[in-house]
Amino acid sequence: MKRPQFNVRVYGIIRKENKVLLSHEWNDELNFWKFPGGGVEHKEGTLDGLKRELIEELETETFDEKLFYVNEHFQQSAFSKESLLAFYYLVETGDLNLNEKQEIKWEKEYYLTFEWVGISDLKEFLSFPIDLIVAEKLSHQMKTP
Repeated sequence: MKRPQFNVRVYGIIRKENKVLLSHEWNDELNFWKFPGGGVEHKEGTLDGLKRELIEELETETFDEKLFYVNEHFQQSAFSKESLLAFYYLVETGDLNLNEKQEIKWEKEYYLTFEWVGISDLKEFLSFPIDLIVAEKLSHQMKTP
């Protein structure tokens, strides 16, 4: 029997007032919006992966990470036939200083920008099903005293 293949991802939910930082990534073939983060590498835990991803993408350290959501249902990866397992953390960052919209880097025709988006507007931006669930939970959390 073939062992199931998993794609383990980790994302940071970075808030500033009533806005959340989103990553916009695109090239000639892809175009999507998501929370900052990415794949967990071999021999890496979710927090280690999150810290590495945020250093790579945003050049910032994290502190005070709190698990916010793990997908509880099957979700196929958008880019492969693997099962997706996604961890989302509420994150405080040390020295993150981004304007409202900022292009951070691009490599070989692959573009990456970051933008602060209002929590009530997240669903208009996000591209992936699990991210939409997280956006709903964030919205609900903001309404709950």
